[in-house]
Amino acid sequence: MKAGVCYVSSGVNSTPSCITWGLDGTVAYAANTGVLLYDPKSGAVTGASTKVHTNRITCVRWIQPLNSMGHFLISTGTDTKTVVWIVSEGKTEGLRVLHPHAVLEHEDAVALADAAVVLEDGQEKIFVVTVTADIITCWIVCPLSGKFKQLNSFSSPARTFIMSLRLFRVEGAIYPALACGGHDCRIHILTASELGQFYPAGVLNGHEDWVMTLDFMKEDNGGLLLASGSKDSSVRVWRFSVIKHNEQLEKAVNAGNKELRLRPVILKIPSTTSDVIISVLLDAILAGHEGLVSEVCWAQPVFKESKRHQPYRLLTCSKTQDRSIIIWEPEKGSFSSGGLWLEVARLGEVGGNMEGFYSCQFSPDNMQVLGCSYQGALHLWKQKNHVSHMWQPCPVIGGHFDEVADITWDPLGRYLLSSSKDQTTRLHAPWKKTENEIVWHEVSRPQVHGYDMASVCNLGKYKFASGAEEKVIRGFSAPTNFIRNFGQICGFDVEEDLGTKTNFDV
Repeated sequence: MKAGVCYVSSGVNSTPSCITWGLDGTVAYAANTGVLLYDPKSGAVTGASTKVHTNRITCVRWIQPLNSMGHFLISTGTDTKTVVWIVSEGKTEGLRVLHPHAVLEHEDAVALADAAVVLEDGQEKIFVVTVTADIITCWIVCPLSGKFKQLNSFSSPARTFIMSLRLFRVEGAIYPALACGGHDCRIHILTASELGQFYPAGVLNGHEDWVMTLDFMKEDNGGLLLASGSKDSSVRVWRFSVIKHNEQLEKAVNAGNKELRLRPVILKIPSTTSDVIISVLLDAILAGHEGLVSEVCWAQPVFKESKRHQPYRLLTCSKTQDRSIIIWEPEKGSFSSGGLWLEVARLGEVGGNMEGFYSCQFSPDNMQVLGCSYQGALHLWKQKNHVSHMWQPCPVIGGHFDEVADITWDPLGRYLLSSSKDQTTRLHAPWKKTENEIVWHEVSRPQVHGYDMASVCNLGKYKFASGAEEKVIRGFSAPTNFIRNFGQICGFDVEEDLGTKTNFDV
């Protein structure tokens, strides 16, 4: 007899940077101590990592595709480990498997990491930067053998507590530069003349509270835009421009002397010949959230007829009072320096949890938006009729966000009940999407409790009993309305079951 996995269910860790949407359309997300792969097209979990992390994962990110070397991603955890994973091409028992390619050990919990592909001795290598407390560590990993080496370890700039971190590239520069946002309300830019040997190059001031999130976008003309989100509820857009002539440099240095205008920050980034001079200027301030901005995400580049095009579209989310995801676009669909950005759509839920969204991502075609909320739930929206302000919610996978305590099958095997320490009992069943396509899915939550659940037991058709930590057993019976909807969703004949129900439990 051959056995295989047909259903995997789990919530997302309640931490920013725990979901990442790859260019091939696969979503990777942190599920407690593991990493799961989710395919929004099929609506199912398609892959899972092996057991490496022993404590909660704090960050997951895809690494840009390597030339014919497979798909890699990186994860960090509170167990002091950073893991570089390689995704198997084939499936084992119905799932793609994430194998550990390199395990980087630290002395403290790892909060954040970012990675980029660099050339070393003519070979492509994975350059990794990790953050533990106030220490930044640089690593180099060989994508072929998995061998790795620690390049450098140094204190964070100005001894700040790092809240966000991003690697970015400047045309003409030898190695990637590094941007760090911290609790000192500033964005620190670090550059390197040797791989991993970073030194401070400049500071971007403006935010009035912790800088929680950063994301870079490369324009079609080669310029860079940096979006930064802060606890002060604002999002700032910074423009990085290359200065090619001395006249431009002199004009930038003397800006603000004779007229009222912003003075740019000048950065020098090492290159193979002379230093690349970069002018950084605040381009826009976006005010739409009412509290801490937990993540910002630029639209992904699209390719038409082998030509790259970068849309000007920005995604931001907040995990405080407004509990919303906002999509921003420049006025009239075009963008120029200092142009006006408009809120074209606001996504979210009315009521429900007090906390909002921890993370948000665009799909590769920028026609879908994925977010994760406080209790580990994923939320998916799809753009309707290619209209920028019209978005409709879509079905998405779900699962427990804490330890599963007990499970029990329906006597006829039509559904599975699970109880968890996340204080819920959930019902999982096969969803009949079409005549030929059936996908297991979380169908309902028959119990949302105030104590951690400890056990669940089936008592017959549409009946169960559950126990929680307050040592009280409660019995439940499904109402007629649920049985009718259950039959329609799963394609079961429930007419006989409806005949046994009375009118008062509709």
